[in-house]
Amino acid sequence: PAPAPRRRVAVASSENDYSESDGAADERPNSPDNYVYVGNLVQAQDEYGQWYVSEIVELREGVAGTEALVKYLGWEDWPCEWLPLSKLGYMPKVRPPVPDEMLPEEQLKEKLENVYREKAMFQCQKFRAAFEGRYDVAVGERYTFRDGSLKVSEMFDGALDVATNDDAAAPSAFDGWACRVSETRSGVADGLPLVADLRPDDFSGKTPASTDAPGAPGGVAANCEAFSCARAGSNRLATEVWMAASGRVLQCRVVYDRDADGWGFAHCDVARYGAEGLDEGPGPRGAGLFDVHRRLRAAAAAAAVDDGLPGVLELRLPGSATVAFLRRLSAGGGGCLSVDWTPPEDEMRVQVDRVFDAADGSVASLEITDVLASTADQYRGVHNSDI
Repeated sequence: PAPAPRRRVAVASSENDYSESDGAADERPNSPDNYVYVGNLVQAQDEYGQWYVSEIVELREGVAGTEALVKYLGWEDWPCEWLPLSKLGYMPKVRPPVPDEMLPEEQLKEKLENVYREKAMFQCQKFRAAFEGRYDVAVGERYTFRDGSLKVSEMFDGALDVATNDDAAAPSAFDGWACRVSETRSGVADGLPLVADLRPDDFSGKTPASTDAPGAPGGVAANCEAFSCARAGSNRLATEVWMAASGRVLQCRVVYDRDADGWGFAHCDVARYGAEGLDEGPGPRGAGLFDVHRRLRAAAAAAAVDDGLPGVLELRLPGSATVAFLRRLSAGGGGCLSVDWTPPEDEMRVQVDRVFDAADGSVASLEITDVLASTADQYRGVHNSDI
């Protein structure tokens, strides 16, 4: 017959604790050759062949040899049972993790380095999986702010190639992984195409040294559907968000120039990339952001008081895409670039917010919101979708 159902309790031991030697058990050696003693935790096999964490309560000599009285931990209605030693299995002791503040300096440094490497490699792997491929520009537009609104000033063509460029001779995957990004643009000045080998170490959020012209990407972050980076110079900042879905890439690059009053908007390039032969129809316009970031709301409110010009610029583009960003960065150079997109033939609507605190290419956070496109409207009033 099948075993009777047993009720699981949340803690490993109940009030009816038969062990009298918990402290002594910790002091004895626990090894595959020496694990049968009172107070030790073992694996015990019940009459149905299932294994459970158990505690040895007592030992005795039976007719067929030594037997152990075991208590099955966490099962409040299962009485202790005598089992032959053949029904017991070795279980290594599991020690609780040591808090970081109690670790020696060298051990803490090694632990943090391992955590950093794991996170960086995770982001690098997700970027490769989402964006690797060859794409051509289906639509490329540059927007500038004139006469109180954003207008198309130039159209451009180009291509994007993201390919694996690993170093097989490297001592580890962290040192050897690389993704070569090669972007070309034509028909537009100062396109700032991104050409770089992105390695796991680049996904650390580190910021390269500022140069006269925007240089290597910094503040790099990615997941399985979005990528973001920035390139900073002494007088120019280019910050961007990419989104990938169904063989398509939507890329938004916003450029700010330093002026006498701080950092002002120069232009925004929007490129829709697609694999060869992929039809890119116009589609409906974006409906705005799903959830306006607090940085954008604050900038909009402040600008309305300061000069009456819009503090936030918004593009609602064909293809169910919305882009929003600050017209002028905050006093310290902070800002936010938000992109909301429902890809063609996709059931998900995704919003990505790149938040930064300074105009040095760094990133404060990359915030990603996914919602079913068919249910997004029912959240109006819960999330703030108006700037």
